[in-house]
Amino acid sequence: MNWHFEVNRKPVGPIAEVDLVAKIHAGEVLPDCRVWNPTLMSWIRAGSSALASHFPAPPPPMPHADSPVPPASVPENLLHGVEQFTDKVVEDVRELLPQFLLPFREFRRFDQFPFPKCTKKSQYSDYEK
Repeated sequence: MNWHFEVNRKPVGPIAEVDLVAKIHAGEVLPDCRVWNPTLMSWIRAGSSALASHFPAPPPPMPHADSPVPPASVPENLLHGVEQFTDKVVEDVRELLPQFLLPFREFRRFDQFPFPKCTKKSQYSDYEK
């Protein structure tokens, strides 16, 4: 079917529907542009015509300035990767922690750990050893 459309308030056409759809996708014809074809009684807005499905959906309305920003959605495959990574870390910690703590088993109190003793703070250094 052939269509006519307006450019700068002047009619252009006839043009094949396929070509008009290409102009819609290219952004040359907007929903407010008037169109006409022989099945219509008068010119109508392209966004109200049979061509309406070819226009991209408008973005949702902006939220009120006081409303909280919703959290960003995380892709499902990323969440799965994070879960696998977390499981691996937990597994590694469970395996390595006993080996790490083994040398400290004999110490019962904090003051028995083989760390350097710190005494009173001096004016020349952070700590005296």
